[in-house]
Parts: sequence; C-alpha cells; structure tokens
Amino acid sequence: SGMSKTRVFVSLNGDYEGSPAIVVVKDGMTFEQFLAKCSDKLKLPEKKFTRCFYISNAAEVDDPDDLMPDDKLFVSEGEDFKKKSTEGMLSSGLNAIASGTSYVYSKTTDFAKAQMSEETRKQFEDAEAKAAEKLAPIVDKIKETTAPAVEWTDKKLEVLCWRVHRFMFAQCSHNL
Repeated sequence: SGMSKTRVFVSLNGDYEGSPAIVVVKDGMTFEQFLAKCSDKLKLPEKKFTRCFYISNAAEVDDPDDLMPDDKLFVSEGEDFKKKSTEGMLSSGLNAIASGTSYVYSKTTDFAKAQMSEETRKQFEDAEAKAAEKLAPIVDKIKETTAPAVEWTDKKLEVLCWRVHRFMFAQCSHNL
C-alpha cells in the first residue's frame, strides 16, 4: 500500500471542551510510537500514554492500523475512558439561566437594555428576576435527581432557556 497516512484527532482523556491535536498516523507505526506522537502533539511531553479510546463509543484502540481518517480519540495514562460529565453541563446550564451569565445572553441583553426606555428596562429586569426566582426551586429539584434524569434535563433546559429568553424579549419588545 506504500506509505499511507491517516489523520486523526486526539484529546486528553475526558477533555470534551478543548481543541484536539491533529496526529498523522503513518503506515506500520507501532502503538507506542503513536502514543508518543500523541503526547508530543498535545504538548504534554511529561505524559506517558498507554491507552487510547474512540470518543464516540469508548471502545479501546490498541493498533494504529485500525484507525480511520478523522477518528476522534482520547489518550490516557492508564485510566479508564472518562464519560462526559452531565453534572458540569447541567450546572453551567442552570447557572447560565438562573443568573443570565452566559456571555451571548448578557451581550444580547445589554444591547436590548441599551435600546430600552427606563421603564421598559425596569420591566425587563423584573422579568429576569422573576424568571430566576421561578427557576431556583426547579434548579434545586433537578440537582436532586439521578444522572439519567440529568441528561434528560439538559435537553429540557435548552428548551427552557430558549423559552425564558423568548418570554423576556416578548415582554419588552412591544416597548422597544
């Protein structure tokens, strides 16, 4: 087959947020060489990777020949595959709604507020406060639920965020 090369995307085990390193797997490369190249590309020379997983299904890779172009992989120093933590997503999602901290939201809100009259802004901030108030007990309830419910809640939360924002803008837009 001559020298074939496969480009894959590699991240540190459990890093779902960061941007992955691009690693080129050459034909006949050993697993050790591949892992060494991963630590090099991830700029983590001190790490001695010994395991590799497909992010999509957590299956373990032990032979670079099995890799397909654009595979997305985690490498680890021996620890098991780290699932995406729903807790993190959930809390940041909740905090974003409860306190309107999400960047885009606050930017849009600031812009909207700048266009409003004093009275409208007051109404808007009341709507914001009410929304946060209404959500607080829901938030606490959600936090008590189990992990599967949490995943379900994430989906619901997106819808909820969107509805809250729509409701708030609708409240104000007639005065804009």
